[in-house]
Amino acid sequence: MSSHDRLKLSDRRDVDRKVLHVLSILKMKGFSPVIMGEGFVDPFELYTTQTHIEADKLGLVLQKTSFEAYDVPIIVLIGEHAYKYIIDGHHLEHTFRIVLRHRDSPSHALWACQFC
Repeated sequence: MSSHDRLKLSDRRDVDRKVLHVLSILKMKGFSPVIMGEGFVDPFELYTTQTHIEADKLGLVLQKTSFEAYDVPIIVLIGEHAYKYIIDGHHLEHTFRIVLRHRDSPSHALWACQFC
């Protein structure tokens, strides 16, 4: 993967496409996922599924979020015990944690899929 591809940020169309892809994978595995829609969640309630945050991409997301109104939903799966797992948008979620650390309202938009 080239550096340019790695630093490409998702847009709304990418999110819709990725949600449909996640739904199809879950269905193939025998789950019955339900699209919950777009809503708000405390970023400190989310569990990461990615072990590494790349500093250059985090910087790009922080810049776009702060100065260019970059706003795409984070894709989240709600699993057993209502745990919320990030499927896509780890850098954006980390940005929200940085920005919201000292604010009273720690919520942001996301797409959620629930499976039982």
